[in-house]
Amino acid sequence: MKTNNKIKGKKATEKTGFNRWLAGAVIALAVTFAVFIPTVKYDYTNWDDDINIYENKNITNFER
Repeated sequence: MKTNNKIKGKKATEKTGFNRWLAGAVIALAVTFAVFIPTVKYDYTNWDDDINIYENKNITNFER
């Protein structure tokens, strides 16, 4: 019985392409995380959401 090798080869190629894409995305995320994680401990990130958001009268006085 003959099998269609073109279809099997195409599926293998599609899966390999997806795996490469997934591996590239994981590597990009890991590099981004590794580069930017040290910025969390810097002094300029004082997380001033309390002043800029929660205590801001322009934001908290919206009518609902």
